[in-house]
Amino acid sequence: MRMRQQNSGTLGRTPALESQMVKPQIIPWSRFIGEFFVIVLGVLAALAVDSWRDRQQEAALGQAYLGGLLRDLSADSALFASTGENLRRKQASLDVLLEVSWGSVDIGPDSAGLLLLPSAVLGWRMPGPQVAAYEELESTGAFRLISDPDLRSQIVLYYEDWERQLERLDRHRSTYPDAIYALAPPAVLKGGDPVGREAADLMSRLRTRAMRDQLNHEANYTWLLAERHAIAQERLATLLQRIRQEIR
Repeated sequence: MRMRQQNSGTLGRTPALESQMVKPQIIPWSRFIGEFFVIVLGVLAALAVDSWRDRQQEAALGQAYLGGLLRDLSADSALFASTGENLRRKQASLDVLLEVSWGSVDIGPDSAGLLLLPSAVLGWRMPGPQVAAYEELESTGAFRLISDPDLRSQIVLYYEDWERQLERLDRHRSTYPDAIYALAPPAVLKGGDPVGREAADLMSRLRTRAMRDQLNHEANYTWLLAERHAIAQERLATLLQRIRQEIR
């Protein structure tokens, strides 16, 4: 009898306990998929923002490199103007000295002395381009930051061609500048008037065959200089224009 009551009591509490149990909730597939896509879109958006930021930084860096190239090339342009003027003076001096050497023109020793130093200018060393920005582009592999492939090619061609031309000019350089110092004392080369025996020696040496050969060789070298100068100056003008168009 007591066992039946206990069993009855136990059975009587079962519905109350069942009512207190939490039933597991089933998440609909549509909600799960929606939340998944929200997470994916968030990640993609973050990656897109990072990519955009990287592109902006690279574009700014590319503009900075172009600005550096523009400064270097502008300095080259000023150098070309100075070199062109020196070439004109050199050619004019050599033309007169050649006439004097052949005896076609008669000038005084003082006038001849004034022509010697200008005739030797650019004979010892040809000036080279400003290469700071270009060398940094090469060493850092930053050429990819210049988006226009044609502009990249023009930049490389400009600097490589200048290097080739300097090597070519070195091969054609003569001993004329050294011969000028042997021909006249430094004081005469700096504008002093030759006098006495010094003046006579200057004019007689100018008319020797050896000096005439030196003058002819230097005149040919100067013609080559002028030709290379004109080509490089035209290429530089085109490159400067392209870079100015690219800088925003």
